[in-house]
Amino acid sequence: MEEHSVIPSDEKKFMMSWIKKTMQRVEKNDDEGNYRALAFLWESMTDYFLLRDLFYFGSKKAVAYLKEKDAEGYRLYHDAITDRTNAAIREWA
Repeated sequence: MEEHSVIPSDEKKFMMSWIKKTMQRVEKNDDEGNYRALAFLWESMTDYFLLRDLFYFGSKKAVAYLKEKDAEGYRLYHDAITDRTNAAIREWA
């Protein structure tokens, strides 16, 4: 049976591995870690959708989707973009 995915499962595994590595770098709380935290935050909404086999149609629709379909995800994302702390970004990750 053919797998129906937005991206292949091996690419999803790579993405998850990369997110974990990025969050480990964030733990250092140095300039590089802080940069990676903000870079992750910028990319994370696209990753959220790809990892769930959903298409990403831009930030407005993405945030509306989170509010309607994933209240906990929305709360975590909102906290991350509002607080912009490494701890809040790690929670969203």
